[in-house]
Amino acid sequence: MAGALGVPIWLALAYVPDWRWTLHGERTPWYPTMRLFRQSDFGEWAGVFERMAQTLKTEHPELRTRQAADYRLATSGFNRLARTRQGLLVYHRHDAYTGKAIDELGEVLEGELEVFRQLLRPGMTIVEVGANIGAHTVPLSRLVGAEGVVHALEPQRIVFQALCANLALNSLSNVRCQQVAAGERPGTVLVPKLNFDQPNNFAGLSLGNFQEGESVKVVTIDSMTLPKCDFLKVPTKSHRA
Repeated sequence: MAGALGVPIWLALAYVPDWRWTLHGERTPWYPTMRLFRQSDFGEWAGVFERMAQTLKTEHPELRTRQAADYRLATSGFNRLARTRQGLLVYHRHDAYTGKAIDELGEVLEGELEVFRQLLRPGMTIVEVGANIGAHTVPLSRLVGAEGVVHALEPQRIVFQALCANLALNSLSNVRCQQVAAGERPGTVLVPKLNFDQPNNFAGLSLGNFQEGESVKVVTIDSMTLPKCDFLKVPTKSHRA
């Protein structure tokens, strides 16, 4: 569409492209404003985006590449404070996924947030199971606005502390946090004590099979007796935000 409108556009091409792009060159007769960046071999995308980045720097010297240090504001033990796309966030600097993304990019899971933006409206009630440090909780609370509410559940005590800190840092008053786990029946579950000074995927902890740890209450969504629930966000076993 951009090419048809005559808008300048760059296109990353696979080694064997569609016939419209021919086999050589940076231009296509179909779309004069389009610039092609081709793979040099099958599956070789790294070089494509490196050439794109270098071309962008050369043709637009006013642009500055942001470094990880641009996001970091303070570090205290295993916690670090950063200025992110969604606001101020405390995160665990040894976290292999969520923490690493915030540390290096100043954002996390923006693609998922784009989906949420299309689904959520002001005034909605959201239940977020496994809220982790609140990387999603913070933007979700803004999407539902002052008339809405987010119920954020997080069973890990240390992670829960970071969640509460992030809500306070961003002055969000429409989020209700509980240090609980969610399950199919009420009860308790043992949450292991993880070493936050060592690298780990703290958001990927699956509960239910541990013989020791901190006892945490398990609630059902029904037992929360909510007036309504417009959106339920539940993590997979391998990933939480």
